[in-house]
Amino acid sequence: MLGGFPFFYWYQLMWVVIVAILAAVAYLLSKLAQRGNAASARIPGQGTGGGGADISGPGRATRGAPAGPGQRPAGPPPAAPPPRAGG
Repeated sequence: MLGGFPFFYWYQLMWVVIVAILAAVAYLLSKLAQRGNAASARIPGQGTGGGGADISGPGRATRGAPAGPGQRPAGPPPAAPPPRAGG
């Protein structure tokens, strides 16, 4: 017993607190890594592919960059055609 609580209760509560702290640290590290990746992507000549590399995926232009040959402009995908009535 610890503080009047049986072993199982305080032991389980200890792990809840430890996991919450570890989750907060992981969240903050991922936010810090995203901020670092976003900053390096904005600097010309640095980042994954050099000046103005398309990092948004194949066939998509990056935001703010003009669409090149074979690329759709950045933004939402085109809407699907409406279904035909009377099938």
